[in-house]
Amino acid sequence: MQENSSQLFSATMFGVALIIIGLGTYIGLSVLAFAGAFIGMFLASLVFGLAVKGRPIVEGATAAGVSKLALLLSGGVIGNSIGGAAVAISSVSPTTLLISVLLGVAVGAFGTHFGDDLREGLTTPVEEASGTPVDRGPNTHPEVRSANQETTSAESGSNKTPRSSEATNDNEQELSDDVELNTN
Repeated sequence: MQENSSQLFSATMFGVALIIIGLGTYIGLSVLAFAGAFIGMFLASLVFGLAVKGRPIVEGATAAGVSKLALLLSGGVIGNSIGGAAVAISSVSPTTLLISVLLGVAVGAFGTHFGDDLREGLTTPVEEASGTPVDRGPNTHPEVRSANQETTSAESGSNKTPRSSEATNDNEQELSDDVELNTN
């Protein structure tokens, strides 16, 4: 099957994300009761972002939201039926429910984005990432090099008359501006 790069949502990626992030949410909640679900969700979505090529942020965020909603629903199902889950979820304020699910979506999106960026940063060489060769020192920047050559040629000229202090200060200011550009 051919992938369409303009496609925003992939059902296959969503399925993979739901499995990974759902397991991470469950494991996180089993280890740490208070914020374990969000920590597990973040770590699982980070792993998902690292493992999957492309930009699976929408799938990761949606899977995290569904995992959080499933976690809230499962609290009412344990020991009861699906009707018990409906009663349990209806007892939660809609605002609280919305905030909880949106926090899950945000954690999933952030974790997936962070994992994706980490994978890109670890696999892309520095020269390719910046588009230019890496700067190896203060005198390798073309503007600094040309300013240094102009200063050297002006100082080594046959005319040994002292220059005015204004011209010297202007040249020094230009040099310091060029060096500041190089350090940024």
